[in-house]
Amino acid sequence: TRVLSLFLVNRRAVDADPKRKDESFLFQVELELEHSAGFVPRPNRLGEHADDDDDRVADLQYRHHDEWAVGHGVAVEALPGAKGSRQVTRVRTTFFPESEVRRVQPKDVAGVTIDMEALAQLDDGHALEQALTPLLEAYGNWIDEQRQRDVQSARRRETRDELAQQASVAMARIRTGVARLRDDSQARLAFRLTNEAMADAARRRSPKDYEKKPPRWRLFQLAFLLLCIEDIVDGRSPHRDHVELIFFPTGGGKTEAYLGVIAFTLLMRRMRGQQRPDKGLGVAVLLRYTLRLLTLDQLGRAATLICALELLRRRDPARLGAERFAIGLWVGRSATANTLAEVHKAILEYRASASENASSPFPLAACPSCREPLKRDALRLWPSAQKPERVVVSCSSPSCAFRERDGGLPVMFVDEQIYRDLPCFIVATVDKFAMLPWRGETGRLFGRAQAKLGEGFYGPMDSIPRGAERLPDGLLPPELIVQDELHLISGPLGTMAGLYENAVEFLSTQRSDAPIRPKVIASTATVRRAKEQIRALFGRPMRLFPPQGIDASDTFFAKVDDEGAGRMYLGVAASGRSLKGTLLRTYVALLTATQRGYDSRGEPDQVADAYMTLAGYFNSLRELGGMRRLVEDEVRSRCLSIEERHPLGFASRHPFFRKRDVQMEPVELTSRESTANVKRAKDRLNLPYADPKHVDVLLASNMISVGVDIDRLGLMVVAGQPKTSSEYIQASSRVGRKHPGLVVTCFNLARPRDRSHYERFHAYHQTFYRFVEAASLTPFSGPALDRGLAGTLVAMTRLGNVQLTPPGAVMELGSQRAYADEAASYLANRAGDHGGSGPESARIERVRARCASLLDSWQHLMQEARDDAAAKRSYSGFDKEKTAGLPLMFTATDGPRLEDGHAAKFQAPTSMRDVEETVQLWVRKSFGGQR
Repeated sequence: TRVLSLFLVNRRAVDADPKRKDESFLFQVELELEHSAGFVPRPNRLGEHADDDDDRVADLQYRHHDEWAVGHGVAVEALPGAKGSRQVTRVRTTFFPESEVRRVQPKDVAGVTIDMEALAQLDDGHALEQALTPLLEAYGNWIDEQRQRDVQSARRRETRDELAQQASVAMARIRTGVARLRDDSQARLAFRLTNEAMADAARRRSPKDYEKKPPRWRLFQLAFLLLCIEDIVDGRSPHRDHVELIFFPTGGGKTEAYLGVIAFTLLMRRMRGQQRPDKGLGVAVLLRYTLRLLTLDQLGRAATLICALELLRRRDPARLGAERFAIGLWVGRSATANTLAEVHKAILEYRASASENASSPFPLAACPSCREPLKRDALRLWPSAQKPERVVVSCSSPSCAFRERDGGLPVMFVDEQIYRDLPCFIVATVDKFAMLPWRGETGRLFGRAQAKLGEGFYGPMDSIPRGAERLPDGLLPPELIVQDELHLISGPLGTMAGLYENAVEFLSTQRSDAPIRPKVIASTATVRRAKEQIRALFGRPMRLFPPQGIDASDTFFAKVDDEGAGRMYLGVAASGRSLKGTLLRTYVALLTATQRGYDSRGEPDQVADAYMTLAGYFNSLRELGGMRRLVEDEVRSRCLSIEERHPLGFASRHPFFRKRDVQMEPVELTSRESTANVKRAKDRLNLPYADPKHVDVLLASNMISVGVDIDRLGLMVVAGQPKTSSEYIQASSRVGRKHPGLVVTCFNLARPRDRSHYERFHAYHQTFYRFVEAASLTPFSGPALDRGLAGTLVAMTRLGNVQLTPPGAVMELGSQRAYADEAASYLANRAGDHGGSGPESARIERVRARCASLLDSWQHLMQEARDDAAAKRSYSGFDKEKTAGLPLMFTATDGPRLEDGHAAKFQAPTSMRDVEETVQLWVRKSFGGQR
């Protein structure tokens, strides 16, 4: 095999006449090479003999995708020979490379009932089994076909058989779930009600979509629910401790898959609880995200499901209990209020504001049940503003079931109320769990620290404003933990999350002769080396769903649609030009070309509307800020004069570029925008171009790469190749959900990474899932323990033992040291489960020694405080707001305590993103060689 390199050299002399200088140059030259016998593809660097499992699977799945040529300062495309042949006979250069990524479509299997409302009606176990058995038969046939496929080599056959075995395990678990529904009447009722609630939620969320067709499961969603049923029903199921990773392309329906499992879990807990003193109350499900935008966006979808479940409970309180189903939003103070006093002030300011853009303290703009916009008087403090115990949010629609007289919406968003009322379902950010050691009230989320502690700050425990009975002591901890967007749990954030995850699991484990740990589900559209990442994060084995097939385009539950249009990726690069210049011309061309294709007299939801909002994606806020100035000035002026310079194919942009109204400025989705502005931006992005408040240009950072599910977006411009393939896939997948999408990537050829992606554009985009980077997190590394071990151990010790939970109980460690040692031992053993460098025994002993040192220092400090009660540095509590003396823990901004070796060990973060200390830098100027 030979490698042929072709170069074109322009040896013509430059004309002396400046006016004819350009005639001496060659612009956008195309070279084409033809070989009738066919070219040989470039060797695959990640071949079938790789040591990494993901590399071997990728080699098998993409065995028919080859790279035939690489450009040099230009892109290339390969042209196949005869129709149906994979042999490439021609390659040529191109300055505008393009590649289409097809959509993934869910598959249907004849005979399988996927209609939610139909499944809700199947009360007979054998009838339900007959409705679901065709799924098992078809899946089994597909697995047999996979085993029989010829993959050319022994190593690939070995990989093929491993994938088939994983699919067989999944099929066996689905079969077990179906058998459970057939034989267990309680589980069958929960399944039927889950289908009814999911169907009701779908109709409430999108009533127009289901006017003519009933709500239906996608096949993989139904299969995932069936696969998890045995683990939810039986806490000692052999697969209970596995992390279920939902791996499906963006927009494929992962959220509905785990919401179905959440609904089933909530219903099972309530029905079982009616025979127990706890009545199935307390927090049953924790759903976590990494970004506030994603958390707020998904709250609406989850709240609609909770409203549907609550309506079912009202219909059958004997089975589902007297207490309502409710959801709580548990995020940082920048998004929601922490106390009732704070929300009272926010409500007064909101009602007094004359601006129509005033931000509501409530995170949802419309009722999650009936979609009626919430008015300014929707929020009320109960029973009075002077002595508030909770916030009641009511819908004003006369036909809604969640008016004030009905108790309002089952949605809580104030921390103080969440600790008091304990909704069954918590939606949170990962960051918030850093507050566990700082707030004793958080123990109630895990069924700990009940009102019998008598500290006063727990307050009344009525569940709804209509005089419900007090919550009992000894509630069960959460039974299900869901981590969405797993690929974002990496780096420093993932490292800290992995350490604090030990406290979450310790507090969520049901204590008995055989402890029952919570079920864990994760989801992502981009992942690599998931086994290692999940082991480092959760200390558990992983099961991927759907199991992979031998072709990337077919996993049985979904298949690439080769007929319909997907997302078209187009590359743009200019040698000798700045990236800003390339972006400027690209923005103008796209904005004015779409304007020409839009029919102003047509329907608001016409296909062209998908391309009337240009979404610009940027790798840094600096680049975004520079482009914003260009959009507001030069892009605007060029779009107004486009018809004078280019009369064909373009049209002046109206009305955006003729108005200087603030409402018509570009919209940002970045971390520097407030939560209120982010909410308003998302609401406007859903408006069609015909609406006066539409958005013409959206400028976004990586905030858009997760959670922005806006179907009308169809056009994106990416400024430079993003730092990771995962980020690129996630961000570009925000467009083209409803209509074919167009993604234009503008490369900066001065950057080696941009140049490389431009030169290999087509080959990269056809297999870009193959290039997703592995996540790196090391929760038990030395620096991670320095940052987070104190907070983790204090959270486990304080919240796990009700005698240590009150603020002043910090002094009681001596009498409770046995329990603290148990928590330390648990944490040390988990260091072995999480993996890492060095022998397992060495990791365990290192963590055990550091935990013992922390507990010894804690006791030492408390003993000093007892010996000298009048000491200026007495330690009297956990929470600095609730004690007169110094709290045990402190942050980097609370003042240094490094002079005391014992006290210095208890520095802890209040956010998992605050992982670096602030340092001072002094610069000494040198004069005449002296400093």
